[in-house]
Amino acid sequence: MRYFLPPPGPPLNILGIETIYFAIIVSLCLIIYFKTREIYKLTKHRGVHYFRNIFLFFSMAYTFRLIHLLIIWSGELFNIIIPRPFMDLSLLLVSYFSTLAILALAMTALIHNIKETKHIDILMHIIAFLFSVIVWTTRSHNVLILIQALVGLVSIIVIYIQSRKRRSPQIISKNSITYLLLYIFWVINTFEFTRSFFLPQVKVLLYLLSIAIFVSIFLRVHKRLADAKKKR
Repeated sequence: MRYFLPPPGPPLNILGIETIYFAIIVSLCLIIYFKTREIYKLTKHRGVHYFRNIFLFFSMAYTFRLIHLLIIWSGELFNIIIPRPFMDLSLLLVSYFSTLAILALAMTALIHNIKETKHIDILMHIIAFLFSVIVWTTRSHNVLILIQALVGLVSIIVIYIQSRKRRSPQIISKNSITYLLLYIFWVINTFEFTRSFFLPQVKVLLYLLSIAIFVSIFLRVHKRLADAKKKR
């Protein structure tokens, strides 16, 4: 079995900041996921199903990203030699769940144009798995970023086109803004994922901006749920 001795990691204060950051994002994702459970039970709307799954898959991706970082830094903190398969597995899982999150965003945008959704979930998992295997075999974050960027960009374009077709005085609907914020959140965290390119101070600013965007998403979802309950 091959072993992996991680390179020197960032200072402990940066480790603490990143741990808090990941914990906040995972917590907000799970809160949104469970808060939208009631409205999905009432409506059984497939769009709501995929919207909820965006946050479920993001929470799982960020959980494994946190585990990935802790594995890397444990080598420096505790002088532990880590089997290489553990590092590969964490990268595979991060790729898998983050790709599922982007695909769920795409399905939220495309669900109105798809008549048959019986096997969509299985197909999403197959696509995410294949993409993850490609990333794992190439050991390249750039491949993951390119694949997800294309899927996310197409989703945003479709959402924008659909919002323009609706008879509404708003140029961009409230849902479209939420999806756009999710995509911006993903873009920011893609830059953070290429961690070696940024100074710690820059990464902290990216974390703060990312949290601000996600809190905004949370507040928007919370308000929409509150308005929906008032109408019932």
